[in-house]
Amino acid sequence: MADQGRWFKLWVTAAYDPDLGSLSLEDFARWCLFGVYLKTHGTEGSVSLSDPALPVQNLFRVSSFECVLSVLRKFPNCALHPVTNSTVSYKVEWANWLKYQGDFSSDRVKRHREKVREVKRSKKRGEEKRGEEKKDPPTQSVKAPQLGSSEWPEEWKPIADRVTTLPFLAKYRTWLADLQWWVTLGELFTSCPKPLDGLLLEAVAYCESEGYVPRSKAGIRKKLKNCMEFAARRAEREAQERKR
Repeated sequence: MADQGRWFKLWVTAAYDPDLGSLSLEDFARWCLFGVYLKTHGTEGSVSLSDPALPVQNLFRVSSFECVLSVLRKFPNCALHPVTNSTVSYKVEWANWLKYQGDFSSDRVKRHREKVREVKRSKKRGEEKRGEEKKDPPTQSVKAPQLGSSEWPEEWKPIADRVTTLPFLAKYRTWLADLQWWVTLGELFTSCPKPLDGLLLEAVAYCESEGYVPRSKAGIRKKLKNCMEFAARRAEREAQERKR
């Protein structure tokens, strides 16, 4: 069975090895190519070759099995052993194969990869946990009370009347039929001496004088809020002047 390695390790010391240095440049190239072949087809630095061994002939750029054997005999630390006293098949053994080509990092790499996977899993679990913490608890959908219906508390009837009877507001009543929005607005003007429906009346008068035409629910709500704030400040100033 082949070593199944992804690469043949060409150590930098090969450039300075005296035995390899005695090879011609062509034979050094053949030494490298045979190392690749041995890594692919051999087992722990040994491989059997049989005449004509065409793949190796092609690697070495030679034309016969004898030329292959001749090249192999030039390689340092490379031994040829006839198989069953035959000169047709040889077992080629590359000495010190495990020393230079063994994958001793496999266990370390495996541990490293497992550690990386564990870190990723922990990070993912942390993100999922944070995501769960950020999620709002499920709430039951509550249908907003219909404007002017008995579902609106009695104290909000003045607002409901304004929205349903004033022509400017009546056209956009579906955008204003949110009791909670009116409650929030009422809390904003708690200290104002003028009631909320009075502020709304002044806001409507200003919008009509200005020729304001709302284009969205958010637009009309913002406009009314701003106008009511202006009316509230004026009401507070007038109240202060009366006290003087």
